[in-house]
Amino acid sequence: MAVNNYLNTFPELNKLSQNLEAKTVKRYTSNINQAFTVSIIGKKFDNGKVVDVANAKSFCKKIIIDTGVHIEISTTKTKADMTFILNGKQTNVEEAKKRIVSSIQTQVIALILEPL
Repeated sequence: MAVNNYLNTFPELNKLSQNLEAKTVKRYTSNINQAFTVSIIGKKFDNGKVVDVANAKSFCKKIIIDTGVHIEISTTKTKADMTFILNGKQTNVEEAKKRIVSSIQTQVIALILEPL
């Protein structure tokens, strides 16, 4: 039975390194990052709410839950553009981007006159 003393507990590093094998573990990730900017002047979400950071956060929560994508949101100082940064698996990021872009709609009022 070995006596617990300083040298047994803390061996010299060069002796310790000779006894250990170097192991390299390769790690691959399938996550991607994607950033895109949307002009938000005069736009609303398809639920009718004005596009701003507060409404975007509440809207993106459902997308985060459904797709598992991490979403960061920021706006410019003039509040004219909103930037979304998405992180996750490629198919999920594409789905989240598609849902965000399709939900931000320009409010268009059109008057069509038909002849009598």
